[in-house]
Amino acid sequence: MKTINLATIFFCLLIHLSVFQLFAQEDRRVKLLDSKKILLNGEQVLISDLDPAFQKEVKANIASTCQRNLEMALYAMKEQPKKAYYMLNEAIKLDSAFIPAYAGLVKLFDGMGQTEKTIDIIDRALIYKEDKDLLLAKAILLQKIDQEKEALALVDNMVTSNQNKPEAAYLQGYIYYEQDKLAQAYKSFEITATTKPTMVESALAKAVILQKEGKMEEAVALFDSLFQKNKEDKTLLYHLAFFKKEAGEYEEAIKLLSDLGDADSTFADVFYLKAEIDFQQAKYKEAIEEFEKCVSKYATQPERLAAVYSNISVCYFKLEQFEEAEQSASKAIELNSELAEAFLNRGNAREMLRKDVESCGDWQQAIKLGLNDIAPLIDGYCEVQSNE
Repeated sequence: MKTINLATIFFCLLIHLSVFQLFAQEDRRVKLLDSKKILLNGEQVLISDLDPAFQKEVKANIASTCQRNLEMALYAMKEQPKKAYYMLNEAIKLDSAFIPAYAGLVKLFDGMGQTEKTIDIIDRALIYKEDKDLLLAKAILLQKIDQEKEALALVDNMVTSNQNKPEAAYLQGYIYYEQDKLAQAYKSFEITATTKPTMVESALAKAVILQKEGKMEEAVALFDSLFQKNKEDKTLLYHLAFFKKEAGEYEEAIKLLSDLGDADSTFADVFYLKAEIDFQQAKYKEAIEEFEKCVSKYATQPERLAAVYSNISVCYFKLEQFEEAEQSASKAIELNSELAEAFLNRGNAREMLRKDVESCGDWQQAIKLGLNDIAPLIDGYCEVQSNE
């Protein structure tokens, strides 16, 4: 005999009541249908046709039902995303201008990696209200899918109109930085620092520019100064370790990362950075161990996971474990067939395994993907192989 789950029944009952909200006023029974209509004593009636007092009561019930649906959706989002989706859509059905429900859908679909769907939801919401948080979210998503021109147009307007100015200016600066427009990027980051001095990202961004300009001492000093004022900030601690590593201060960097500790590390970047430091010190086995800690944490990010496996391949190559190097590079290619370095690494491993034809194929693919500087090194070799 199957056991009835009372919690499930209760949840379903709540859903039913929240979707088909019934309430009574004198001798009238009312069921909410959508933002324009109700079922009044079994007949459909436009809300706009109701007397003012009753219309006010209906609208109050719509507002409370939408809020309850939103709260239930947020509670169910992590474990029961389908129920969350249903509840949020029911809220929008009752009030098409209920922006918090759209924000809930944005959170839901962005969490599932459905970027274009998320942008569509934001565009639907913006019809009803030019919400500054949704505008910023759209700009971030556009930048994520390489539509930088559209993203930049959005944030430029937000900075000019003082909407989410520090965050918008930061994204503006990041896009300029990616375009190698350092002067404009620095100006944007200055706006972030001025309008929101506590925003760590602005200091990080300025430090990155200093690093790119070869001013490592200034970059380290900038972050060191900020860290001294915010020693409990683990994000700051991580970035300070990064700049210490870039400056060649490996022992200092490792000490800072050790202070984070594995248990407190909520992002794989800590292990990745440790692996890079180990690699630069020719500690290849230790580097592999640290890179492997990133695998589970990057499970939903195929491009970053591909970079991890590509780096593991290089470590195995340095250890002269060429079969493992080949296998790791192949995993990287499976995850990201556009990663030129992975083809280069697999080609190197295959060349050592005397798989000459395959190695040439990999190297040639690496060149097609942009590693043109290896062409003079392998063209003659691969021509000889193809003639044999």
